[in-house]
Amino acid sequence: MNLTPRHLHVFVVLADALSFQKAADQLHITQPTLSKLVKTVEELVGVRLFERSTRHVSLTRDGQALLEIARQTVNGYRDGLNNFEQMVRFRNQRVAIAALPTLAATLLPKLITALGRTHPQARVQVFDVIANEAMQLLYDRKVDIVLAARENASQTLQFTKLFVEPFVLMHRPDNHIGLKKWDVAGLSTLPIISMPQGTSTRSGVDDYFSAHKAIFSPTFALRDLNTISQFVRSGCGVAILPWSAARPFLRDDLQICYLKGAPHRYIGIFTLKGLSHSELTLHVMRSLIRMSAELPMPNE
Repeated sequence: MNLTPRHLHVFVVLADALSFQKAADQLHITQPTLSKLVKTVEELVGVRLFERSTRHVSLTRDGQALLEIARQTVNGYRDGLNNFEQMVRFRNQRVAIAALPTLAATLLPKLITALGRTHPQARVQVFDVIANEAMQLLYDRKVDIVLAARENASQTLQFTKLFVEPFVLMHRPDNHIGLKKWDVAGLSTLPIISMPQGTSTRSGVDDYFSAHKAIFSPTFALRDLNTISQFVRSGCGVAILPWSAARPFLRDDLQICYLKGAPHRYIGIFTLKGLSHSELTLHVMRSLIRMSAELPMPNE
């Protein structure tokens, strides 16, 4: 039985109206077209559904039996489409972003403020998490994009570069750094404050030390950037951070030291390959590219 939702809708409208003229008007079709559709429905179900004369239309016993089923199906179909359309509208006004904490603090406040002006109905959900957690959210499709450092190539991910940044030392002005270049032996003599293992920042430093046959052993491994900045201010050590992570904390009591030969990392947008994006998501990506181009990148 190949009844379509349209067939059932026509049947319900005529069953409620019990008039070919009224039903045709409601359906915005002609009476001959309606008669043809009703005949098709009856042929598909194999029974007569209506008794009709020149002046009277009524449901047969089989028609009455079908009516409630058809009405529930038509209403469910309509409600389902309405819910889908609502979901699409909602989806196109929502974007979920997972970002490394360093990038969430640097890029997202300005982005969200700008969206409030250009897309006042937009809803932005932000997850400031470490790299592994951010990528898992993307694989699970809980977020639309991830802002992170490119570490390893993936066949399932699309990477759009935003900028390239160096690792720097953040220190107090009275703590004079004697180093001029990024040197494993020299860095090992400093009371280094770093982020913990599992973070993108720590991986970049660990990889550099490992490539030079050394083990990176910071004095303190702290996840929160505010805590790191307070430790530096209090004279507990010198922080190794990516430039974007150190930049928000630069005040009179903190400075950045750029070292020649310091490792760099590529920062960008990760998305899942093969997926289409809403207009809002595409707008966010374009905005991030534009904002990144306007960042006052360091002169080493």
